[in-house]
Amino acid sequence: MCQICSIKQIASQDRWPKPLESAVQDINFLVQTIHSDYEANKPQRTTKETIPEDLLENLRLLSLALEQLDHDREGWWYSPEKKEQRRRLEGEGQDRKIVELQRINNAATAMVEGMQAKLGLFVKW
Repeated sequence: MCQICSIKQIASQDRWPKPLESAVQDINFLVQTIHSDYEANKPQRTTKETIPEDLLENLRLLSLALEQLDHDREGWWYSPEKKEQRRRLEGEGQDRKIVELQRINNAATAMVEGMQAKLGLFVKW
């Protein structure tokens, strides 16, 4: 598996909050586009001057998309609706549901961080 494609694998490891699912689909599309661009332009020896501008632009877009995904995840977690839901569940003594929400948030955080790390490795490589 190519380094950039591992981002798609990370994105599919766990469940995403519903409001973030479309952003994850966009990221998967960007990863596929980057993979295709990279494979089409893969030279024997890459220098900064020989990297296609389209590939660089798509990598920048992916970086921004990952930052936005993390921002959206934080917005989802700290939204008034989620705060109220957690408060209501806590009042009703439904600890399992609270733990499940926290697990989803923690998994989403870990997946975003993992995807950002893989992108960083690909860019350095």
